[in-house]
Amino acid sequence: MARATKGSGSVADLTVEILREIRDENRKTNGRLDELKAEMHAGFEGLGKRIDNLLLGEHGREHADFRERLVRVEERLGIHPPADQ
Repeated sequence: MARATKGSGSVADLTVEILREIRDENRKTNGRLDELKAEMHAGFEGLGKRIDNLLLGEHGREHADFRERLVRVEERLGIHPPADQ
């Protein structure tokens, strides 16, 4: 089989070098994605805590109070909320 050459290396050598560079860049990208995944996980965990504080804290109690009051008003007026509530 004839080998085509470019400079001092063969096409096969060049192909191997390109594949190694692709592999190395892929490893770097995977590392960055892992870091991003960890950051996103931490961010969503923090967001979840904030939502829990909102729902379970003072605002949650206010919401429950308003919801109860709204239900009583709807009952008094004979209004029925949509089925999905």
